[in-house]
Amino acid sequence: MSNNPASSSQALDSGSPQAPDPLAKLHHMSTTAGLGTTEYVAINPMAVASILLGLASSLCLLDNILLVIPVAAIICSLIAIRQIRNSNGTQTGKGLVTLGLVLAIGFAGFIGSRAATAAIRTRADREAIASLVDDLGKRLKNSDYDGAYTLFSSRFHDRIKQQVFVDRWTYFRDKSVGNVSNLEWNKQAAFEYDRATGVPMAYSIVIMSFPKLADPSRQEVIFAKSPEGKWEIEDLPSLFPQQMQGQAGTK
Repeated sequence: MSNNPASSSQALDSGSPQAPDPLAKLHHMSTTAGLGTTEYVAINPMAVASILLGLASSLCLLDNILLVIPVAAIICSLIAIRQIRNSNGTQTGKGLVTLGLVLAIGFAGFIGSRAATAAIRTRADREAIASLVDDLGKRLKNSDYDGAYTLFSSRFHDRIKQQVFVDRWTYFRDKSVGNVSNLEWNKQAAFEYDRATGVPMAYSIVIMSFPKLADPSRQEVIFAKSPEGKWEIEDLPSLFPQQMQGQAGTK
């Protein structure tokens, strides 16, 4: 065996195998080691709250006051998103947040669209009733009682016959308060459905003026929508009370 240092140096330079580096097999340590692994990731509490509130948002279908639930779900979702984003991978729950947010926005949006549709429908109904009241006023002022009768519903016709209707207004004109000089609607109505028939109804007040009355007369009026979707006058209770049914006329 040669102990010449030069020969050893030549052997190394000639590509002979080198001794293995004892540090070569060690893995490089990452600055985020241990972060983002399933062992160390927690579900964000606000994400859990957002999914629970999102599911509970369906309750707002029962009453509009419960819209606070989807609003709370949206707030929790936004907070959870920010917390998860700032957790450096230590928190999860984006899927829960997304589902909770979708549910909350979906239910709230449905309620909003339903309210908007109802508002549009109600405005159209008010306009139709205003036109109906205006038509009734014109016919009564012109003593067109037969024409006024056509503005009433079939149920009213079953209870009050046409001749009774005409005789009633003729009596007012000739022997009582005089002919209707003006008829106005206060443009306020309570809309609901008849419990027995499901027919859309509206309850309101019309103001009638007569020459022989110092003050206008406030009269309750009930409107009903026909199967064809046309608003008609269902009743004028104080002018045509129930006991008038079957009478031949009032003179």
